[in-house]
Amino acid sequence: MYRKRGLPRARPFGGCLILAAAVLWGAKAQAEKVTLLDGRVLEGRFAEIANIAISPFANSAAAADVKHILMCDDDLTRTFVPKRLVDPKLVDASAPPRFEHFDIAQDLASAGAPVAALGAIVQVGPWDKWGRRIFIMAIQGQQRPVIQGITEITPTWCKVESIRQNGVTYLWDMRIATSSIPRDVLNAILMKQIDPKNPDHRLKLVRFYMQAERFQDAEAELQQVIRDFKDFPDLPALDLQATALRELSAKRRLSEIETRGKAGQHQLAKWMLQMFPTDNVSGVVLQAARDKIEKYTKIQQLGVEIINQFDEQVSKVKDHDVKKQLKPIRDEIQLELNIATLDRMAPFKRLADDPDMTPEQKVALAISGWLVGPNDAIENLQTALSLLETRKIIRDYLTEPQKFKREQLLEPMDSQQAASPKYVSELLSHMKPPIDTPEQESPGFYKLEIKVGLPNEPDATYFVQLPPEYDPYIKYPTVVTLHAEGSTPELQIDWWAGISPEAENKAAHLGNPDEPESKDAAKDKPGKDGAKPGRTAPEKPKVDAGGGVGLSRMRRGQATRQGYIVIAPASTKPHQMQYEYSAREHAIALGALRDACKRFSIDTDRVYLSGHSMGGDAAWDIALAHPDLWAGVIPITATMGKYVERYWQNAAKLPMYFVSGELDGGKTVTNAPQFDKYYMQPGWDMTLVEYQGRGHEHFSDEILRIFDWMGRKKRDFFPKEFHAVTMRTWDNFFWCVELSDMPAGQMVDPATWPPPRNTLPMNLTVRQVAAPANGVNVEMHSAKLTVWLSPEYVNFTLPIEVKINGTRVATAKGMIKPSIPLMLEDVRTRGDRQHPFWAKVEQ
Repeated sequence: MYRKRGLPRARPFGGCLILAAAVLWGAKAQAEKVTLLDGRVLEGRFAEIANIAISPFANSAAAADVKHILMCDDDLTRTFVPKRLVDPKLVDASAPPRFEHFDIAQDLASAGAPVAALGAIVQVGPWDKWGRRIFIMAIQGQQRPVIQGITEITPTWCKVESIRQNGVTYLWDMRIATSSIPRDVLNAILMKQIDPKNPDHRLKLVRFYMQAERFQDAEAELQQVIRDFKDFPDLPALDLQATALRELSAKRRLSEIETRGKAGQHQLAKWMLQMFPTDNVSGVVLQAARDKIEKYTKIQQLGVEIINQFDEQVSKVKDHDVKKQLKPIRDEIQLELNIATLDRMAPFKRLADDPDMTPEQKVALAISGWLVGPNDAIENLQTALSLLETRKIIRDYLTEPQKFKREQLLEPMDSQQAASPKYVSELLSHMKPPIDTPEQESPGFYKLEIKVGLPNEPDATYFVQLPPEYDPYIKYPTVVTLHAEGSTPELQIDWWAGISPEAENKAAHLGNPDEPESKDAAKDKPGKDGAKPGRTAPEKPKVDAGGGVGLSRMRRGQATRQGYIVIAPASTKPHQMQYEYSAREHAIALGALRDACKRFSIDTDRVYLSGHSMGGDAAWDIALAHPDLWAGVIPITATMGKYVERYWQNAAKLPMYFVSGELDGGKTVTNAPQFDKYYMQPGWDMTLVEYQGRGHEHFSDEILRIFDWMGRKKRDFFPKEFHAVTMRTWDNFFWCVELSDMPAGQMVDPATWPPPRNTLPMNLTVRQVAAPANGVNVEMHSAKLTVWLSPEYVNFTLPIEVKINGTRVATAKGMIKPSIPLMLEDVRTRGDRQHPFWAKVEQ
């Protein structure tokens, strides 16, 4: 059957002159909008459901069940969140404005086999100007090509259906993000759907681009309309609309500058401000841009002023030997003082002109503020110089591989005035990563090796991509990403951070990239398993910049744009086709993170674990096995298996974000029992996004929403109370408790799965004793315990009570003293300089 969908019906010419304000400025047209407690906004049609596996529209006994889940259908995806996450004060059911829509005539298949599940994706061809492509998947060992055609286009999603073809025909309705179609291809498809001589059609296209927030495209099309129809007397009124579009585009560019600045990319932000458009932009927006330029100028001037004031005070120090000691730290401050570190000098700057302070006191404020932060700056110069020497000892210790040499390095520590746990903790937090890692060929891209630490296991490789303008004094959010079967860690880097400039130069098939402020997410290129990440190019400035910005050598992906470090371990063996739940896989993933923390400035409270397909299975398992390490987990096309079902209680404090396809072999139904447990627990943070009509893919469509979610999640490393379970000997560290000598009867090796009937996980419960008491209560039977302590858990100036299974662990009158050697060894092994443990109590 040929479905005839023609051009939009033309209204009388005079009716097309004014773009209604509701359409110009209105939000995307959806049935309803809700805001979640974490600030995310969902728009679409909503339904309350009791179970993930049951349709909200089905008549079933489950209709009487308690409906814990809210589903949002936006025609592209179905997003499932706990009802408890919805902010009841921010539910908007008002009628939305009109959403532009294009119907495309295609020769659709009228009979054939309905697609209930997609096979492995072999190849996906590019869209042509008629909105058609060839999609090849493997079914029962044979490659089956399906001709697809776009039948509906909206600013946010497109409907794709199967076209009639010779041979086997399939009936298939899938949805894709409009942003996943290359801009030039989308424009060619849309131009085929309008009459270019009809201004009503042309203005429909303008409105479409506006609702898609492609303001530069909308402005360009509107300007062309004005030129093409300049003989009509009323059309010059559209100049006002062109000016409004120019204003929207300038605001979007200003927002992009804000994003780059927050990501620490200040050179790029300054260059974008220098290139900021001035024609037909309001004075308010231009003033905002000028204010930002002025702020950068003042910061630069302030830095110069601080260095000059510091030099002046150093010159007044009377002791020449002290002056010599000051030169290295003075040179360091001058070299590394920048926007990220300027606040460290605030106490010195505030008191630099105080006549009641000596030069030595002022210099001490500068040095100590630089080393331990402004809140702990001191006026004693000898103590400040001791801080400098203590930092050197710390750095040497953390980089020394031999134990006896580390012990020797600590010997001078006792003679240092600054050798207190408090100062050591602050020095660790404020220093650069201890291991210097020389930059390799591609900017910010590293290939590194780690020792797995298991018998007969070879060294493992992992890859790192740093964001542009990486600064070791900025703590960066980080994604640890695990690859799919048949894929590579490098492709995981590409998915998150964009392809390398070298690869981009060779990838002519990717089409034209979008402007910097575009919300386009990615260009799709599935691999053999369909979940292999493809190439992302969400933004690319049109010209290279001077001043060392180096845009031509920069990846263009969202991790690049938003300032995330990406770590991609090579955790699989050759030809491995499924996740094995093994100690080796855990050791590689965790070892890569720990090693990277020693080399790069990672915010350990904002580390997110993710993976595709087999890597998603791994991410799900590893996150539950070590829930204290992650700010969130993002399994993409993952399948529940083995320990995941037994470890479900470990997700209590772990935000989770799952992405899958509706036709991915019933994966949502398979995982539903586990998902339902997460949704039913009060306070648990769970999101499931299911793409309609899609299979086992990598879902680059979702990357912007994933980053929005990650930006709202942060790890709590010091929970007042937690519960955890374990069934593997290497799943033995949870927040502040380490387990050893675990009973063999409750430990299950993955090679012997499933476990014997009635085998139960070991249970661990930890509670911080509320004030005025001071201590920790631990419940865990049948294992040896080590309880690690820090000031966030206990007050070291008071007697501390640690109880294990109700029995108090003997200490000297309850006083537990912090240990600097213990702190340093903890940081050396775990790599977390933000949260070192100060003491431990062993059972």
